[in-house]
Amino acid sequence: MRSFIALCVAVALASCSKTPEELAQEACIDSRYAIQVSQKFVKRYAPLPHIAKLIAVSGEEDSKSTYRGDCIHNVEGWVEFDNGFGDIKRRTFTIKVEYIMNEDHWAMHEIIL
Repeated sequence: MRSFIALCVAVALASCSKTPEELAQEACIDSRYAIQVSQKFVKRYAPLPHIAKLIAVSGEEDSKSTYRGDCIHNVEGWVEFDNGFGDIKRRTFTIKVEYIMNEDHWAMHEIIL
């Protein structure tokens, strides 16, 4: 039992001791980060009709992220919106995002809706 507790403590300490460079590399290749950032970009920049009201954006379970290398991801998902006439529409989107490691932020290159 003591060895199990010691092992758990060692694992916890090892995961807390990642360098900023290691954390940045994780963010660079992790699809979950890319999907979360893509949701924010879609909510902010989706080219919806001017009278449309955004209702929902697909989450991790409904989105697909493809890592392209060099911290670039293509994310596919869907967006639901009220078209202003009482109809709820769903459209698919593709967005290309890049994690810029030396600046620690994400950039959007392209969104297709």
